[in-house]
This record gives sequence, C-alpha cells and structure tokens, in this order.
Amino acid sequence: MPKRKEEEIFAPLGEKDSWHAYSLQILNTSKFTAVVGQILKGNYSLVLTRGAENTENKEQRAN
Repeated sequence: MPKRKEEEIFAPLGEKDSWHAYSLQILNTSKFTAVVGQILKGNYSLVLTRGAENTENKEQRAN
C-alpha cells in the first residue's frame, strides 16, 4: 500500500483586487457598491473584456 502524501499547504488567499464585469453582476447590492467604490478610488482594478476593449478603441478612433 503506497504511503499517504502529506497534506499540501497553500498560501492564504489575499484580498481580491482585480474584478471582471461579469463577477460584479452576481454580487449583492451592498457588496457591489463597496467594490465599485474601491474601483473608483483606484484601490481595485476592473478587468476589461475583449468586447469592451474593442468598443473603447472604436471610440478613440472616432474622436
């Protein structure tokens, strides 16, 4: 019978500081407003989707 492996030890999870627009949609209202407030303050970042990046580029070209 093979020896049991020792339990793997992982680093503790840190605070989530990058948010995807889709993950914001599933938050309850109070958590959503807290996260959006931190994004607007610059403490958290918003990960742009491919479609959002394309829209932003089109707007810049139009100006």
